[in-house]
Amino acid sequence: MRALAVLLTLVVVLGAGGYYATGTPQYSLYLLARGLQDRDETAVGALFDTEGVAEDAAALFLERARARLRLQFDEATLEARLQETKPELDRLLRQGARQGIQQLLAEALGPVGFPSGLVITWQRATVARDAEGASVRVRDAAQREVELRMTPTPGRRWRVVVFDRDGVARMLETALE
Repeated sequence: MRALAVLLTLVVVLGAGGYYATGTPQYSLYLLARGLQDRDETAVGALFDTEGVAEDAAALFLERARARLRLQFDEATLEARLQETKPELDRLLRQGARQGIQQLLAEALGPVGFPSGLVITWQRATVARDAEGASVRVRDAAQREVELRMTPTPGRRWRVVVFDRDGVARMLETALE
């Protein structure tokens, strides 16, 4: 009887721990890395908001470009030129967002099998939750940190909605010089 009670307690504790773990941003990052590795477009689309990430980067680009070019062009000319470049900018940023997350997770996590990939994800992703979602810092093998913004989705998963604004800002500053 005592052995049955211990076994039942162990099953309940493991079940509760598993339930908790599968609802964390780290677990969703692990699933995203697996989706990228396995070329599972459905999983990647559910866990990485390519359009949202690209729109955030485009807004950051336009903000920086306006600030830099304001003295060179009048307002109407500046806005016309920025609107001309926007379709190509959007295409490049969508492509770059996907490549960026794929490269980050490949470098930070390596091949993601179960359970080692999940353990490595948990070790290399630091999460700070707030009312709207979570800021997630991912360390790659060289200990460089990249910040992601994740929001909860229905079904206890999390989705990347902002990708490395600081890195994008540095890249844009270089491009605008």
